[in-house]
Amino acid sequence: MRPFFIAILFFSLFKGLPQASVSRGLDYRMESFRLPDGPSGNSVNSVTQGPNGFLWFGGHAGLYRYDGYRFKSYKSSDEDPDALVFSYIEFLFWSSDEYLWIGTYGGGLFRFDPTDESFIRYKHDPEDPTSLSDDHITYIIEEDENTLWIGT
Repeated sequence: MRPFFIAILFFSLFKGLPQASVSRGLDYRMESFRLPDGPSGNSVNSVTQGPNGFLWFGGHAGLYRYDGYRFKSYKSSDEDPDALVFSYIEFLFWSSDEYLWIGTYGGGLFRFDPTDESFIRYKHDPEDPTSLSDDHITYIIEEDENTLWIGT
């Protein structure tokens, strides 16, 4: 099993600047690590960085937060109504109001509130035409602070 790699790359925003001057004097460090939960935990579909600098990983086994030193796992739980109740994550997106939106493969959409670490679930309801059109969420984008577009 290959470990998951994160590399930070720096790109010049200035045209015509030689490559050597961009990388001169910078120290690059690559660190390999494995997400918790073994092989299923290392199947990552989406990575994003939150407003507080933490990295967030969503994959086949759930949601993980990385603070640069340790991982915190957010697992599905039938007993906890405020938990992530579906673990197969397809897409992660931070909105301008600082909520993490989590698109799952078959479990609908979740909104994570980092202040109290709670989840709210949104699902397709065939009786409600204003609900999600499907529970397979593939993309999330924000048009403005009041409008999210959800790809299903």
